[in-house]
Amino acid sequence: MKRAMHTIVSKTLIAAEIGSDRHTAGARIPGHALEAAGYNVVPLSAFSPPADFVNAAVETNADGILVYSLHGHGEPECRGFREICVEAGIGEILAYFIGIPDDCTDDWRAVEERFLTMGFDRAFPSGTGANDIASALECDFLARAGGIPRGHP
Repeated sequence: MKRAMHTIVSKTLIAAEIGSDRHTAGARIPGHALEAAGYNVVPLSAFSPPADFVNAAVETNADGILVYSLHGHGEPECRGFREICVEAGIGEILAYFIGIPDDCTDDWRAVEERFLTMGFDRAFPSGTGANDIASALECDFLARAGGIPRGHP
């Protein structure tokens, strides 16, 4: 049985496809479900470079950034993402990668580890449902507030 999404009040998320990805549905469809769960989702246009995510996060005082990539080039386009956040003064912002990395044949655990090493808080494969993303967001926001241990569930 799937867990229902919980309502998170007044959390703002920046969501878009990164770099040369033109698949706007990748972020839009989960974005609608996250809005229904109580998040304020600020969508960017397709082909958004990392700086656009960071600038939008600064401008909106966002709580998190969701970087989507469905075209298989997400990994090189995400390198240095956390460093750009740090330079903009939002180095601690919650950042998730959702999508397809360069090498789709890799074991997902290895892919996830590479994104964590790049500074993302979590990485999810393409097709991860909005319920799973919302559950992770809820846990991570609560953990940051001192409510529960990071990584639950």
